[in-house]
Amino acid sequence: MTAPAHLAAAALLLAAFAPANAADPILAAKPAACSDELYLEFTRNGNRTHYERPYRQLTETLEKLVARESAKRDGTYVAKIAEFIEAISALRSWTLPAHDGSLASFHGTPHIDLGAARLGLAFANALAVAGERLPPETRQRAKDELERRIFAPYLATARGQSKPSDHWWFRTRNNWNAVCHSCVVRAALAYYPEGSAERAEIVKAAVEAVPSFMNGFTDDGYCSEGAGYWNYGYGHFLEMGLALRAAPEKIDLFGMFPKSKTVAKYGFEYKLTPKTSPRFADGGGSPSERYLAMCSSIWPDLALELGMRSRFPDAQVWICRPAAGAKGVTLGFKGGHNDEFHNHNDVGSYNIALGDAIVTGDPGGEVYTRRTFSQQRYESKVLNSYAHPVPRVDGVLQGTGRRFAGKVLKEEFSDGRDVVEIDLSGAYKCDKLVSLVRTFVYDRANASVTVTDRAKFSAPASFEVPAVSLGGFADGKVISDSGSESLSFAVSAKGGDWTWREETVENPERKSPRIKSVYFASVEEAEVSFTFAGANGNR
Repeated sequence: MTAPAHLAAAALLLAAFAPANAADPILAAKPAACSDELYLEFTRNGNRTHYERPYRQLTETLEKLVARESAKRDGTYVAKIAEFIEAISALRSWTLPAHDGSLASFHGTPHIDLGAARLGLAFANALAVAGERLPPETRQRAKDELERRIFAPYLATARGQSKPSDHWWFRTRNNWNAVCHSCVVRAALAYYPEGSAERAEIVKAAVEAVPSFMNGFTDDGYCSEGAGYWNYGYGHFLEMGLALRAAPEKIDLFGMFPKSKTVAKYGFEYKLTPKTSPRFADGGGSPSERYLAMCSSIWPDLALELGMRSRFPDAQVWICRPAAGAKGVTLGFKGGHNDEFHNHNDVGSYNIALGDAIVTGDPGGEVYTRRTFSQQRYESKVLNSYAHPVPRVDGVLQGTGRRFAGKVLKEEFSDGRDVVEIDLSGAYKCDKLVSLVRTFVYDRANASVTVTDRAKFSAPASFEVPAVSLGGFADGKVISDSGSESLSFAVSAKGGDWTWREETVENPERKSPRIKSVYFASVEEAEVSFTFAGANGNR
């Protein structure tokens, strides 16, 4: 192994951590205890966080120690690196409990998941940076664990020597593909010498998996997992691509897979404001400036300014913004279908922001538990359509699956306003429902958004249209979760007698959505419009 190859492979991951001086408090850090009892808690009651918190401390501290030693190269951090290597080597499993349902990894059969792949990369980088300065027994243990827990199972899957289910993510279309392959490839570049058979096999397997990952994005580049998972999955793809391009192999993933540029463009376009993105699906947050900078270095023409609108027609997602230099509300909304990655049943959902605060609309996801990725997923009112700002028709929520989808009826765009009309009836299984059309009107001149639902039924039925906020409603306004921004909230409802309904939906460990809805107990035809605007229509 040669040090330059190691450092080139490690540089991208380590760049996020700044070097520190010899008095760095991290030198006093002790490895967190990841006990068997904590590991098994997920099996007992579905809790993920009690084990994942100390596990994350082990991983992140090792990464930071390696980064700082890489910067100083004077041995300051070597003893502490060795201490963390020994602690992590002693873990019964590197697989996260939530990804070890059968407890096979816990009982001795290594399985590569998101956590194990990251630990493998950290070990490879530790060996690359600290290498011969580690105690011989620690260095050998790090090599043995890296090969046993990461490279051997990866190569067994690549060679078809294990069940496809062992590492189902090898050809999956979501973030797991990029994250796991990227970490293992970069670990291999740091660990194996150029020209080794193992290195070549790992690189080949990872490159062959890229088409599957790219197929997880719509042709317009949209990431249905959300901005947070674009950062996570596509970010790891960028890291792998840059590492392979810099390595002696000189493999250009970005040239081999032109769609990667389209997916990169999503990061620049999926923004309500420069700092805010819609909360659709599980992946909240906004595209990372670090990864956007990487994209701009690869494709310089992607250093884009936000325009008046962004469109993802294949995904049925739109974002509408004020004209350049103007202030006012911004709107993101979607049609789509209910079989997306990290799916919520949310056809017709939207977010409206003022400044950099989302004020109303989609509440985002929940803290993951065992239920989140089980057959009981849509028992959650946050993940099913209940707490989303979409209608409830005769007490029926939206269905789950690809066939429960929206259909775009009209798009009209101009400098003054944008209008999109979506047929939502296909998202519901309700025998009485004849039609349900939602119209979004984004009015730049008046800095307002109007959302109108028109419903028809074959027989009297209940009809309910909710507005949703994490901050609540007061005095004709809807308030952001931070309380920093508010919008006026005007309502028009036609078709019969209606009442207000108000409710708070519990969302443990996160802000709970507050719902205020127009409710018709019995109606055959109804029209409900919500209009949201800043004070006096402008800011």
